[in-house]
Amino acid sequence: MDRELVLQTLKRDNLRCEFIYAKNEPEFRRALGEGEIDLVLSDFTLPGYDGMRALADAKRCYPDVPFVFLSGTIGEERAVENLRAGATDCVLKDHPGRLTLVVRRALKEAEERVQRRFLAEQLRHAQKMEAVGQLAGGVAHDFNNLLMVIRGNAEVILLTEQDLSSTTRECLAHVVSASERAADLTRQFWLSGESRSSSRDYSRSMT
Repeated sequence: MDRELVLQTLKRDNLRCEFIYAKNEPEFRRALGEGEIDLVLSDFTLPGYDGMRALADAKRCYPDVPFVFLSGTIGEERAVENLRAGATDCVLKDHPGRLTLVVRRALKEAEERVQRRFLAEQLRHAQKMEAVGQLAGGVAHDFNNLLMVIRGNAEVILLTEQDLSSTTRECLAHVVSASERAADLTRQFWLSGESRSSSRDYSRSMT
């Protein structure tokens, strides 16, 4: 009768649901392990199994899934204890009209929590990539300084040493040329990093 009451109440208020029923502990635990669950509706007094144990089992498997008690025996003091233990809400059986409101609100809040976690994870990832980019930019800057030293010394030797063999001069010319190419690559990397940083700053200001 309680199941039928819940089903008719939610259908009357245009809340379409797919139900998985469990009447005891083994069935409930089996249902928890069978797939995704959006919300748990539970009586407080169950045959050989109480609502608090069901709440604990549900929270272990799905800590973010709303858990709503629908009971005719729960008192105000016990209801407060249930909320502290992790229940989302308690609905009395003699006030079934409140059930749909509670279910809709619980599902909306759960979806918002998931969205906030997703956005927080995206932010952490962006911050990590920005830190990596800053580190790479610093390395590129230091590397460019080293290239300038290598190129400068090679050019000084070419200009001041008159008794160099043709082979040595050719090798030094290769050092200068390679240093120039490496410096160009480093400069391109640096400029692209600056461009990405400016784009991120612009996106933040727009957001």
